[in-house]
Amino acid sequence: MEHSNRRIILIAGGSCSGKTILAKGLERELGSHGSVRLISIDNYYYDLSDWDPVEADNKNFDSPDSINFELLNQHLESLIAGKPIPNQLYDFKYHTVFQDGQLIHSADFLLVEGIFALHYMALRDLASISIFMSINDELRYGRRMQRDTTERRLPVELVERQFSEDVRPMHNRYVEPTAFFADLVLDSGIDCPDKKLSDSMDFILTAIK
Repeated sequence: MEHSNRRIILIAGGSCSGKTILAKGLERELGSHGSVRLISIDNYYYDLSDWDPVEADNKNFDSPDSINFELLNQHLESLIAGKPIPNQLYDFKYHTVFQDGQLIHSADFLLVEGIFALHYMALRDLASISIFMSINDELRYGRRMQRDTTERRLPVELVERQFSEDVRPMHNRYVEPTAFFADLVLDSGIDCPDKKLSDSMDFILTAIK
């Protein structure tokens, strides 16, 4: 497969706006049109294992400088060139980066999802198609509380503080404005998951023809 045939699809939006659900749905549906790989920007936070645990918990993870964009960009360029990358993961409980020994191989479609997927110009320049998931604060807060206390094992008090002090202000400053760069904006607070997926698939398939 030639370099020019690889398509990067960016999926951006606020915390708990439905990005991952949409990305996994697209990963499944696009499988009949070619090979697909899903890259989560959440796995490119900086390793804070050498920090004091309290200081690490208080780190503002909703600021763009919390992401190791240089490494993310290197990995995406490797995938575009047809080279595999190590499967990098991030532990939100202990704020550590680790690799599980597996490789992520390149594919026809590279799905990149995260709150800052449309923030970086260099990443936007690599993309063929971009989608922004829009949702109001109340719904995002409820979803985040559910996710962080169950999946990420974080205490309720920490989730509440992070949302009020970091998530909401950083969303308004850095995330919501990037909807301007999206080719398609979906309201995940109104549309059901099947409707969002259908709209996205129709848009993507039309764009790649």
